[in-house]
Amino acid sequence: MREIVVFSQEDLLTKYLFIASNTTRIKRGRNRIWIALVVLFTMLAILYSFDADKFLMWLFIAFGIILLLFFPFLITRILKRQYESIVAEQFNNVKNLPFEITLEDESISYKSNIGDVQLKISQIEQIDEIQNYFFLKFSSNDTITLPKRSFSYDLLNNYLMDVSTKNAIPFNRQLNWRWK
Repeated sequence: MREIVVFSQEDLLTKYLFIASNTTRIKRGRNRIWIALVVLFTMLAILYSFDADKFLMWLFIAFGIILLLFFPFLITRILKRQYESIVAEQFNNVKNLPFEITLEDESISYKSNIGDVQLKISQIEQIDEIQNYFFLKFSSNDTITLPKRSFSYDLLNNYLMDVSTKNAIPFNRQLNWRWK
């Protein structure tokens, strides 16, 4: 199967967000920051509880509670903005650049004006499907994005299911995935 794909900025952003949402290191880092900030505000509240003026104690308690409730929302917004800026820089290199993607029995190749890449099917560690994309994660930690809009869904889905079955590769369907 051979298709010409022109990636959009949204394609690249979704790839980064999907990878980040499935990386345990990033999840652990977010949780560590959250716990550290809550502990910091709790310690400050305890410290100022011995003061005659209790205003700062109540202020730190309030900030701690607000942080406890709203940190997950805030950190996802902050990380998304960071990824948007990274993608904006990288998108200039591939803007309006057609990629010829060839899916064969033993390999997948990407060809463009930048260069050619050929990856062996045996190097695929995992196949993920979300609402608008397929992601192929390779043992080299590279991830290939296959936008569903650029392929016949039935042909692509059947091809990837065959690859998954023949090579015992995990195939994860996360059709309700969203960045959170």
